[in-house]
Amino acid sequence: MITYILRRFLIFIPMILFLSILIFLVLELGPGDVATYMLGPEQDVEQVARLQEALGLNSPWHIRYINWVLEILKGNWGHSMLDGTPVRSLLAVRIPRTLNLMLLSMFIAIVFGVVLGVVTAMHQYSFIDNSLTTFGLLGISIPPFFIGLIAISIFSIKL
Repeated sequence: MITYILRRFLIFIPMILFLSILIFLVLELGPGDVATYMLGPEQDVEQVARLQEALGLNSPWHIRYINWVLEILKGNWGHSMLDGTPVRSLLAVRIPRTLNLMLLSMFIAIVFGVVLGVVTAMHQYSFIDNSLTTFGLLGISIPPFFIGLIAISIFSIKL
């Protein structure tokens, strides 16, 4: 079991490295840059050039990527482009809320799953079993974003 976990962890490291490089390059290929976004399109070229220099955007992409990884490893996750607050403090506020929602949804899913599983086991091959099995299969087959859109429509617009 330890070797399995170690092997999975050793696969995880190059995968994260590859994905981070891929995402960095995709963002690099997008139109504009952070300085243009921060100052707006109406700013003159000199101001944008000064901010690009201050942010280190004039360096080649691989140098910027290495600097970014080193800063992430040091714990400097940067600042929000919207309001300038540190990303670390934003995550410190949002992660506990996300974990709370995740645990609550897991609890609800486990309770419903066990109860409905017991009901279908007690009424094997009946209409109840077939209905709940079909409903469960549909729930797994429909993409989560579509279910989310339907839930938003029902709970925020219809109710």
